[in-house]
Amino acid sequence: MDKLTQYNRKLLAIFGTMLLAAFGLAVIIALGLFIDSLFDSPRHVYDQGVQIRETTANGTDTTIFRTQQASFQEPIQLDTAKAQFVIPVGQVDLEEKERVNALASSGSFEYEPRKSRFDSYSGIFNNFIFYDYASGTKTKIFSKKVAVTNWSNALVNGTELLLFMGTDTDSNQDKKLDSDDYQSLFAFYLKDRKLVEYKLDRRSVLSYEPMEKTSLVSVQVGIDKNKDFKFDRYREPVEVVVLDVASRKLSDLVSPAMKAEIQSIIDK
Repeated sequence: MDKLTQYNRKLLAIFGTMLLAAFGLAVIIALGLFIDSLFDSPRHVYDQGVQIRETTANGTDTTIFRTQQASFQEPIQLDTAKAQFVIPVGQVDLEEKERVNALASSGSFEYEPRKSRFDSYSGIFNNFIFYDYASGTKTKIFSKKVAVTNWSNALVNGTELLLFMGTDTDSNQDKKLDSDDYQSLFAFYLKDRKLVEYKLDRRSVLSYEPMEKTSLVSVQVGIDKNKDFKFDRYREPVEVVVLDVASRKLSDLVSPAMKAEIQSIIDK
């Protein structure tokens, strides 16, 4: 009986030691991951939107307090056969406000042609620079404050353009521009470096994608039916409009007459 008791005690001691060792190892690994995250993680918070500056009572005051600063990202080549690039411009939240003067802060290849291309990127950006290496030109795409939440490099039926989903309006009045505001569609046509804005009244762009073998881009838009400046995809309807990149016009994909016919079927 004594030998069995001693054996059980030894067995329990071995298991206890193993459990303590496993627990200690887990603590060391967790501590190591935590310390590593402190060194690897940036100190600022990403994608906090483009802030809206409060207007001062004195209209002649040119002093502002800068809370965000432009942050330039790596150039993205639009087509491997051409030396044309886009430089996305994001923003970082400054740890401390900076007092600045508002006036000072304003401020040939041969290739086999392709018919279609579509590369999409997400984030929150306040501007983009189009860089054409061949001509040495750099073009600022937006001339006003915007928050772009998604953008795409597209070749649609031979037409090269950059598509942007974003906003220049603080529709929900939370003092920042981000994905919670109504989203518009912007198109920058590379041929003549023209930016066209497609704004939809009481509607917000949800997604967009070229329609193969056509000059059309399908655009899904959410309808703010209750006009609360928010879109609820489970309670409010979605419709599809199309951008014809040849004519640069936006139109309904489904005609009002057909919409009415389908709705009448649902209503029966």
